[in-house]
Amino acid sequence: MRLSRIITLIHGVVLWSLTTIHGQINYEESLAGSHPLPDPLRFEDGTAVGSAVEWTGRRRHELLRLFEDCVYGVFPPRPRMQDFRIVRRIPNALDGLETRLDIALWISPDGESPVLRFTAWLPADADGPVPAFAGVHLFDTSRDFPSPAVGITSESAQGEKALWAGMETGRAILRQGFALISLDIDALAPDGEKRYRTGALSQLRAQTALEAGRPESGALGVWAWGLARVVDYAETDPHLDGRKVIAMGHSRMGKAALWAAANDQRIAMVISNNSGCGGAALSRRNFGESPAHICRVFPYWFSSRFSDYSPHPETLPVDQHQLLALTAPRPVYVASASEDRWADPKGEYLSLFHAQPVYHLLGVKSQLPQEWEPVAHAHQGPLGYHLRNGAHNLTTTDWKHFLNFASGYFRP
Repeated sequence: MRLSRIITLIHGVVLWSLTTIHGQINYEESLAGSHPLPDPLRFEDGTAVGSAVEWTGRRRHELLRLFEDCVYGVFPPRPRMQDFRIVRRIPNALDGLETRLDIALWISPDGESPVLRFTAWLPADADGPVPAFAGVHLFDTSRDFPSPAVGITSESAQGEKALWAGMETGRAILRQGFALISLDIDALAPDGEKRYRTGALSQLRAQTALEAGRPESGALGVWAWGLARVVDYAETDPHLDGRKVIAMGHSRMGKAALWAAANDQRIAMVISNNSGCGGAALSRRNFGESPAHICRVFPYWFSSRFSDYSPHPETLPVDQHQLLALTAPRPVYVASASEDRWADPKGEYLSLFHAQPVYHLLGVKSQLPQEWEPVAHAHQGPLGYHLRNGAHNLTTTDWKHFLNFASGYFRP
């Protein structure tokens, strides 16, 4: 049986289970609702944002705080101390195509273990510092070559061939002059309600007191914090261009990538693949996974207050188009899959579409079609989008679009 078909079946079982446990999930567009979206260019007091200066100096900070308080929790601060150590180096790997570095980060002089581990694959023949795709659990770090960690397959791959499809994807990225960086989720924030605080958050809590009355970061915020630390490292490594780090994520890690780019403006570009609820998809649309469902199953991903709004997401003071707008004026790419109705592909597109006014205010022109096109089509403007045929996955087709998009901005 094709690997993609197996993944689709497993995904279907999960969705059936959630529907059975938590009630009917809507997949009818006529029932999706049409709640008005909060205006990214209107302050909380109701007055309009009239200039780029007002957006940058006030409205942007206002939205960040609202997302912290109502959705993700307070974004963890940069540590007072950072000690990056290269714990393993493998030169001339993958037939001489790349150099592999295993890197660990300590944030306390008496820390018994690092709070972050990540692997960087660098193009071996690069003449100077190179741009990099960076993501949490993006590639499998247990192998010397970059192979798939999150279901990277070709549409025709079966069984073990899927692994080689993933390795060939890694080769293609390296040949085009991009580095690959993959973060280890377990050291950073293990993906479990009882364990996520045992990673970086435990050491950060000891260093910094949370402002009274504000919610602590959920797991998504810690994963996003890890991406910001990768930018810190890239700024110190002469082989990497710290000004050209692309935050990249699939599914829940796509949510983390978007939140990282919103908080750290050094991230040069963000790519979200099938990120769905809490990521690119609008919360106010009653389609596929809803805030109520995600807060029941994964409450620890978010601020403790997100669940207060989740039964009635129309009461949230923010929605996800404003999250995408926080990346402006930097490029952002959102990718959807036709069979991934759980992630609400149309809601992901509408979120990107309604982020455009902020880009326009900042002088970045974008002309996405007003109507979502339910066919495979790629928009390669400053706000990029494609809808791929198939299921919830990260495929070679997705990577071809992402490489084309990134190469248009960051030619190595």
